[in-house]
Amino acid sequence: KPQVRYYDDRKHIYDVWKKEVWTYPENHYITHFDLLAQAFPQLPDEYDRLVRSGAIHHVQELYSGTTQNIAYARSYTAKNHEIRIIPKGLDFALDISLWEGGVALFSAEDMYMLVISGDAVVKSFMTLFQALWISAIKPKKDSKES
Repeated sequence: KPQVRYYDDRKHIYDVWKKEVWTYPENHYITHFDLLAQAFPQLPDEYDRLVRSGAIHHVQELYSGTTQNIAYARSYTAKNHEIRIIPKGLDFALDISLWEGGVALFSAEDMYMLVISGDAVVKSFMTLFQALWISAIKPKKDSKES
């Protein structure tokens, strides 16, 4: 049976990512990266270190199409980290973290996280993620890059 947990404390929310999501070798996200980075400024650097070290083997992220998100996606490079931009009009109000063990729905605006575990839940969200991934756009790299 699925389990549902609710958090509205910054430390517990961050702990879900750090001690649960990031312990799996493969992660998928639908995110407002710019808002997430504002809410948790340490998160991008800490996560990037895990990805680049190989502790997390593969990441796929779908970013909302804000100017900041597109700029970041264009400048970021890591061989095991793919980023795509969600088409305009298909924006999400929550950040979604998806990994083998569960799904986390996070609101940077209201500072809460809902974590749902269970095979059927993960499989259903993964199907939605994959469908959206197909329609998402690969960001063009900055002209400054080789």
